[in-house]
Amino acid sequence: MPDLAAEHLTGIGGSQSSIALGCNPWQSRHDLWLEKTGLVTEPIPVPPEVEEIRYWGNLMEPILCDEFRRRTGKRVVKPTDMLRHPEYPFMIAHLDGIDIDDPRRIVEIKTARSPRGWGESGSNEIPLHYLVQVQHYLIVTGREVASVAALIGGNDFRIFEVPYDARFAEEIIEAERAFWELVVRREPPEPVTLGDMIKRWGRAAAEDAVLAGREEIEAVRRMIEVRDQIKYLEIAETEARAVCLRALADRGDVLVNAAGVPLVSWRLDNGRKEYTVAARSPARRFLLKATKDTILD
Repeated sequence: MPDLAAEHLTGIGGSQSSIALGCNPWQSRHDLWLEKTGLVTEPIPVPPEVEEIRYWGNLMEPILCDEFRRRTGKRVVKPTDMLRHPEYPFMIAHLDGIDIDDPRRIVEIKTARSPRGWGESGSNEIPLHYLVQVQHYLIVTGREVASVAALIGGNDFRIFEVPYDARFAEEIIEAERAFWELVVRREPPEPVTLGDMIKRWGRAAAEDAVLAGREEIEAVRRMIEVRDQIKYLEIAETEARAVCLRALADRGDVLVNAAGVPLVSWRLDNGRKEYTVAARSPARRFLLKATKDTILD
């Protein structure tokens, strides 16, 4: 059996391609660089909701692939071996499926909580980070089109047709080549996010004064302004909450509008052991229910 963990260190996989390009919503280039250089032995932690997405995606993949077969009549199999591009060995792939009757086609399975970024079924409109992944697979395999089967929101099954894009493929190849050169040279990518800057420089022994330029002076001014705004908004939010609590008092636990739409709730939560310090009795939990779209419904 191949060592999958070791294989992943030898190149950039499809799910990592958008990270290398800096357009992944959950992980940064610096995180990926740490993994590929072996400077971290465990995967970089991701938000719990991302772990949930990955868990359910893996669990649902065979079921959704079966549904794709049923709806399209295509014979799809999942390759077991890792694929590597012959000219660009830093590009590797583990595919969800290939169409054994159509040598032009690959199949990719996705789950999504929201329809944001997804077009109509039959179109080629999928979120950017998935588009990069699919194009990466088409580059590695030399195939011409990807069928992307996505279950959105748990009950909306759509099938997208994404053709190979030669111009986009060139950009992906060059971006991944540049990233892989950083891995080989063990030179970290330039930090972009605040988190990356803290990871790279947060433990550095730096004691000299640095003269601030115009951009830095303006950034400090913005921070001061934002902090003042936050303080004002916190006070305003507290005053607004007090109005709602005064209206509910001991008369009810949900504030509704004329149409009966819940605006806020203030009720005992039986699932939480939350107590006041003084009385040691269960405390009511305040929740904002309304949105800008529902408050006047």
